[in-house]
Amino acid sequence: MGSGRLVLANGVHGAPLLLHTDGITEAENARGLPLGAEGCAHGLDSVGGGEAPLPLVLEALLASHERFVNAQPLADDCSLMALRRLGG
Repeated sequence: MGSGRLVLANGVHGAPLLLHTDGITEAENARGLPLGAEGCAHGLDSVGGGEAPLPLVLEALLASHERFVNAQPLADDCSLMALRRLGG
């Protein structure tokens, strides 16, 4: 496996980097509509756009996901990871 480098430009200092599997954004509600990136953004809005401590950010995203799918069983894996650069 190769290695690479990820450079984030024009980001807000201290904003979280959220990594997720497609099971999060492709989760469907009872009408067959996917949560999508917009649904994830709404979950972040509930905790101040991601400025909260990372465990709270992840909890808010998972709660938003669960509300959207109305507690239906998962059809795909759902994994989330949040990172934040600390310091200068």
